[in-house]
Amino acid sequence: MIVLKRVQLMLMVLNLLILVSIKKHRNVSIKLKLSPNRSETWYNKGSTLLKLGRYQEALECYDKSLKLNSKDPMNWFKKGMTLGNLKKQKEALKCYNESLKLDQGNYKVWYNKGVTLEILGRSQEALECFKEASKINPKDSKSWYNYGFILEKKFGRDKEALECYNKVLELDKNDYTTWYNKGNILKEFGKYQKALNCFDQVLKLNPEFIGAWGDKGLVLNELEINEEALKCFNEVILLDPSDARGYFYKGITLMQMGIDQEAMECFEKALKFDPDFELAKKAKKDILVSRS
Repeated sequence: MIVLKRVQLMLMVLNLLILVSIKKHRNVSIKLKLSPNRSETWYNKGSTLLKLGRYQEALECYDKSLKLNSKDPMNWFKKGMTLGNLKKQKEALKCYNESLKLDQGNYKVWYNKGVTLEILGRSQEALECFKEASKINPKDSKSWYNYGFILEKKFGRDKEALECYNKVLELDKNDYTTWYNKGNILKEFGKYQKALNCFDQVLKLNPEFIGAWGDKGLVLNELEINEEALKCFNEVILLDPSDARGYFYKGITLMQMGIDQEAMECFEKALKFDPDFELAKKAKKDILVSRS
């Protein structure tokens, strides 16, 4: 009954937000009839359409607004956002650059430019944008996260990435993706107990995060806590019964525990779901050799 009331309340709030957007759109339409030559009127209409997901119409409004006033950095920024939503990343980038020519102090423009550059595969430039965004607004967790993510995944600068992830978690302790990334770096550094603590945090926040179960299992194996590791790989398989790696690492754990027959069954299941899984083939062969 309580859940039903919550759902009803959420629907009421959602309907109210939609009505507010529609009302705002109507008000802007009325203003347009009265003042079609004012840049801010077209800008406001574009912003409303952008929120409603009507991107092509929003784009037309921002174009009209910019014809009337090409010196407004927010006009360029919102046009860039709209183009990004239309998957026109190169055009969006031009708009962000125009916005930054007029105002270099808006961290949101730097952030969006960084996202666009990363989509375009220009990671070094994207990195500089997220760095700038985090300088302008040190309390923006998304800028710190993306800064850290690129440092880690694209450049292998794990120590610097770890500092960024720590900044994110200072701002938002419930960001389970950041806990997960931090845990993986600590795992690579051989700091298994600290990594384990991170994966536990992930699973408190999101018990169905399959990657955290798998990596927690790997850390427990390194710590030779095999029975607990086995539970983790069982969770992986429970969440995804076709996860070849889940079966493989369960098999490895069983081998370490001396339970070769069950390990063999796990390797066979891993190969059923991924016939080209070379590590599973080798592990299966090792058991067969040990029996001969």
